[in-house]
Amino acid sequence: MAYYHDLYRLNTTITGWHVRVKVLRVFRVHVRPRVESLGLILVDEKGEKVEAFIEESYSKYYLEFIQEDRWYTVMKFSVLPNDGPNKLTMSLFKIGFLRDTIVKDCDPVHECAYASFTPFCALLSETYDRRFLVELVGYVHNAGELTHVDKDSVDLSGYRFPFVLKDKEGYYVKC
Repeated sequence: MAYYHDLYRLNTTITGWHVRVKVLRVFRVHVRPRVESLGLILVDEKGEKVEAFIEESYSKYYLEFIQEDRWYTVMKFSVLPNDGPNKLTMSLFKIGFLRDTIVKDCDPVHECAYASFTPFCALLSETYDRRFLVELVGYVHNAGELTHVDKDSVDLSGYRFPFVLKDKEGYYVKC
């Protein structure tokens, strides 16, 4: 039986980590024009979440291989401080894929609840930890029109789509 490290144990002083994780999110990160790396949000069976990033040179391969809601084992990766201005998880560290990182499919495992949703009222009253991105659950109550707000009409990042979310308690959040 294989042994896997829990994500909460990750730190920069040790190498040789072997983790079993579920991919919650896969997203592209625009590093600079025409250069994209890949970002992942991973969770282990105990509910600990960690951000992972894959440099541009490996991202095309992993974008085809790694899928959301699937379990994988990951070995031979770097562990770095999670010290950016926008932290996607509360973990102190994040994972960096290397040239020799090994990722393998594995069978799903029993998982604890890994969602840590922020109540709308905490968002509205600003009583949440602003150092981390929040997770919300609600439904789209109202949607605006897609508008271009950038001076450069070719720049696709200048589009905005306003909408309003509503939660089950009746609170609204404008996005």
